[in-house]
Amino acid sequence: MLIDFRFENYKCFAGPQTLSLVASNLKDQGGTIDSSSGLRLLPWIGLYGANAAGKSATLDAMHEMRNMVSESQVSWKPNGRIPRSPFILGDDQTEPTLFEVNLEVGGVRYTYGFSFDEKRFLTEYLSAYPEGRERVLFARDATEEGSFQFGRHLRGENRAISKLTRPNSLFLSAAAQNAHEELTPLFNWFTQDTQFLSSSNQDERIAYTAFQLGEEEEVWQDRISDFVRTADLGVDGIRVDTRRIPDEVWSQAVAEVPEDELVQIPREIPYLELLHKSVTSAEPVPMPLGWESRGTRAWLAMAYPVLWTLRFGDLLVIDELSASLHTTLAAFLVGLFSSPKTNPNEAQLIFNTHDTNLLTCVEARRDQIWFAEKDGASESHLYPLTEFRPRKNENLERGYLQGRYGAVPFLDDARLFNIVDGSA
Repeated sequence: MLIDFRFENYKCFAGPQTLSLVASNLKDQGGTIDSSSGLRLLPWIGLYGANAAGKSATLDAMHEMRNMVSESQVSWKPNGRIPRSPFILGDDQTEPTLFEVNLEVGGVRYTYGFSFDEKRFLTEYLSAYPEGRERVLFARDATEEGSFQFGRHLRGENRAISKLTRPNSLFLSAAAQNAHEELTPLFNWFTQDTQFLSSSNQDERIAYTAFQLGEEEEVWQDRISDFVRTADLGVDGIRVDTRRIPDEVWSQAVAEVPEDELVQIPREIPYLELLHKSVTSAEPVPMPLGWESRGTRAWLAMAYPVLWTLRFGDLLVIDELSASLHTTLAAFLVGLFSSPKTNPNEAQLIFNTHDTNLLTCVEARRDQIWFAEKDGASESHLYPLTEFRPRKNENLERGYLQGRYGAVPFLDDARLFNIVDGSA
């Protein structure tokens, strides 16, 4: 479970920012999660703000941290530059970027983070709190000789793995690649227990859903069918068929596989179709996905990731939750994470959205609403709704649209008039 995420010097954010899922002391309705470390955590938080205020950048930072843990040791070139998106509007471009998470894995709370520039990871650190007291498991400081220090509680081939860790790769990534038993669960939280969704990877997610249905149809067929039916899209069910890859496409794919890699390119791929009720027959009619509405495809693309997350108690991060979705559907999805009946395994959801209707359609605690706002110096900042101490039954949508909490766009009416008038 995620406790909080902290980052610094990333895209439109210059100073340190923290996005927290720790519940406040407000006596609001809405369930919380009792963590093993005694913290009360939130099952979801929603992030609001004007365009270009930093909502997507916040989720991008989380995704970037995940990718660095997953790929730095196994995929990056040994002498390659570290991909970095620092705040570029300031005076000093040499300041490092920082990512850090507080989380629980296997009932133990951890703090893991690292800082980096374009050439190397400058610091990397991991502490555990098995009994509420900090145990430093390892610390890395590239500015010192013998840059790795290991705590006595971290068993494993730590020194040997540290020698395999390149300046531009993370020790956690290298440890997982070398089957470090104690660090692999933390690595798996990043790579397996956290999913990121956006409208840009919608087709990819539908294709993956088709693949999973082909592999485990008996597990997911009914679940995904019910999820799609719930949305009142006129869909009666789903079907997975196979399509043969055209010979020229298959031949090209085979030719691009290196000779030293034993990769088999399948001749057929699974293809998912939605079944619709026929007006003339008792048999449902399959409809090509290209004929379905954007909203239908958006809902279908969310089916497998949402159901997987709820089933296994993972973390789901969605950029633009309401893209192509009616407010009622978005509220329904958030509600799945709110209810212990549909979320018995204490999964978590983080999303951003422009849909202010959700502020009234979803039963939200006041500490579940966050904002991103850009100041006069073009620096973005994160802050929770609770900073404004809204009344318990306050109309949050109206208050937000009236600018009571900030994080709304400022429209220059005079400039707009000049543009429309043609005098600009």
